[in-house]
Amino acid sequence: RDFCLSRGLGDVYKRQLVSTFFNGSDDDKNEQIRALENTLSELKKNSENNPESLSSSISSDTAKKALKELGDNSINEAIETLIVSANQQVNLRSAAKTWINVGNIQNLTSAKQALLAYQKATGLDPYNSNAWNRKGHLHRQLKQFEKAEIAYKKVQQLNNQSTINQAVSLANFGLLNQSKGNDKAAEEAFLKSLQIYSNLNLSLIHI
Repeated sequence: RDFCLSRGLGDVYKRQLVSTFFNGSDDDKNEQIRALENTLSELKKNSENNPESLSSSISSDTAKKALKELGDNSINEAIETLIVSANQQVNLRSAAKTWINVGNIQNLTSAKQALLAYQKATGLDPYNSNAWNRKGHLHRQLKQFEKAEIAYKKVQQLNNQSTINQAVSLANFGLLNQSKGNDKAAEEAFLKSLQIYSNLNLSLIHI
């Protein structure tokens, strides 16, 4: 049975994986769904030999194998498939992307194992803001707030002011402060994030 390839990567399938394997709050589940969506989308592109992804990702056969394993709910097998691929990749930035996908899948069953994968990604490519962002989320979920703050600050350093990524980073700080019970700081971060989104929308209207 090849659920992913025969029926596509629908929202129902992503939510099915999360609801079956992931234990966490509703907010964390939504974040996990978004992360898993990115991974499934990237695997789908690679399975189709998408020219844009060939230079920076895994082979078509590996992507198809991982997708089939996920479609069969064989989570550990899919993780092992991607780990083998990551360890074989010569390009460090490409390997880091694969480790992020490993972490996104591992977080379905083990936040600590996922965190190790994200740490591997940041070690291979310290400029990958997505890896730092995911690392921050996991530290926050594990209530390791100081480590989460370090990761989120790294995301801010890697992104220019007044960009969508910067807005996301500020929202992350809002979530972090909310988790720590610092509602005032959380509100300030959320408002700054919303202001950037608002300014970006206005900029796009005038282009």
